This record gives sequence, C-alpha cells and structure tokens, in this order.
Amino acid sequence: MNTEFSLLETRADGLQGFVHDTIKTFLAARHLAIHLNAHPYNLEDHLTLYAPIFPQRADVLDDHWDAKDPLRLYLLEYWTEFWSWVMPHLSVENGRNTLKIIWNDFDRRYNHTETELQLGGQKLVDKHTLELCEYLGFCKDLIDVYPQKKELQGWYIIEAAEDSYDDNTQDFLQQNPLPSIALPAENKDEACQHARIILQKKLYALRREELGYLYLIAQVMDVQQVGDE
Repeated sequence: MNTEFSLLETRADGLQGFVHDTIKTFLAARHLAIHLNAHPYNLEDHLTLYAPIFPQRADVLDDHWDAKDPLRLYLLEYWTEFWSWVMPHLSVENGRNTLKIIWNDFDRRYNHTETELQLGGQKLVDKHTLELCEYLGFCKDLIDVYPQKKELQGWYIIEAAEDSYDDNTQDFLQQNPLPSIALPAENKDEACQHARIILQKKLYALRREELGYLYLIAQVMDVQQVGDE
C-alpha cells in the first residue's frame, strides 16, 4: 500500500502552501531552534523579534529589521504556539537562557513601577502589571514542553487561586482565574513569597480596573520545583 503523502497543496490561486498551518509552524520553529543552537548569541534578538511579549523593544528593532518579515507577521498571532514548538528543540544552554532572558525583562520592567507611577499615574502601572503576568505564564508554558526539565532546577511552578470576602465577586473570580506561573528562586519559601506579592499586585490592578475597591486576596496553593519527580 502506498502511504506517501505531500505536505503541500495547490491552492485556488495556483500557489502551493502547507496543507495545515501547524506544519508551517513546526518546520519554522525547528529551523529556528537549529539556527539558535548553532548561534546562541542570537537568542535574545530572536526572542525580541518573534515573541511580541517584548513590544517596546520590538518597536525599536522595526527601524533596523524588515518589518514585513513574513515569518514575523505570521507569528504576531501565533507566537506562544510557535515558541512551544521551538523550546523542545533548544539545547540546554538555550533552554535555560530563554527563561533567563524572559525573567530578566520581567524583573527590569516590574521594578520600574515607581517611575511609571510618576510619569503616567496608577492607570499606567495597573496596565503594565496585568501585562507583566504574561511573562511568568509564558515561562510556565515553555517549561511544560521542555523535555530536559532536570536541567531547569532553580525554577518553580506556582499554582494560585484568588479569594474574596465579598460574595458579589464570585462570578468575576471564576471568569478571571489567576494563571499558573513560573519563576526562579533559591527555595520554595522564596518562590512562594515572591509569587504571592506579584499575583497580589495583579489582583489590586484587577480590582481597580474591573471591580472598584473590593477586597481580593491571592492564595498560593502549590509550589513545585522544576525537575523534581
């Protein structure tokens, strides 16, 4: 029986394309991972270009790179899926450094909230606080798909939940659960403390934006070190 099949199809306009976008994403991701393993010094540039979680730096790079790069335009919508394909193919060095770069960018922006408060007021701080939690959720998603988790010790996965003393907020809490996040720490206690502070800041921002000044509290439910069986 002939089991050969093509990854390409001829479309109505006569041009050929992949039969499914997932194939395109996988092949592009694998190609990029091979390139980065051979040239690890390019990792931060490619994270900036192909992961819009760095929007401010990506805007700056638009002046120096081709803003019409077809891979980048395609990935603007699918970047989280794309990096979940890249991560499993990265070397140990690049796997660690990917998380380190994302964390360092988070830490840099997270510690500039006082400056933002002076420049743009509480609304700007709240907007950036909500955006910043995406960084740590992104780290958790990348760790989930990385096959060599034992090489990522020093990172912790945190599961959290929010609670309120006001019954009127329960529907909102069910629709807006706190994300599972990952962050580096010296030990579980430090990871738990740091996560609680970060997630509580997110809830403060949410309550001002969505609920007014109702009381919400972040509770850390579980902390697991990456690489532990």
